[in-house]
Amino acid sequence: MPYININITNKLNEEEKNTLKSKLGELITIIPGKTEARLMIGINDDYSLYHAGDKKEKAAYIIVQLFKSCDFEYKAKFTEKVFDFLEEEFNIPKANVYLSINEHQCWGSNGTLNK
Repeated sequence: MPYININITNKLNEEEKNTLKSKLGELITIIPGKTEARLMIGINDDYSLYHAGDKKEKAAYIIVQLFKSCDFEYKAKFTEKVFDFLEEEFNIPKANVYLSINEHQCWGSNGTLNK
C-alpha cells in the first residue's frame, strides 16, 4: 500500500481535493505494482510552507511512502508527472514543489507486519 502525504499552500475545496486525490491515484500506477485501489492519501491544504526563511504563497511538499523499492526510472517519471500536474492544475511553479520518496522493507497492515 503506498501512502502519499501532500502539504499544499493552496486552500482547496472538496472538488479540488477530489481532483488531487484522483490524479495522484492515476499517477501512482506509473510505479510497477502500485494501484489507486491500494493507495492512501493525506491532504494538508492551506498549509504554511517556508523556504530559505520566506513564506511561500504557492508551494507543495509531497512525501511518498512505498512498500519495497522500485527502479529509479519509474520514481523519476512519477515525480515529473506530479510536478506537471501541480503546475497545470493548481498554478504551483515547479520550483516551489518538493517531493521525497521513501521505500520501506517492512510495512504493517491488516494487523500484521509484512516483509
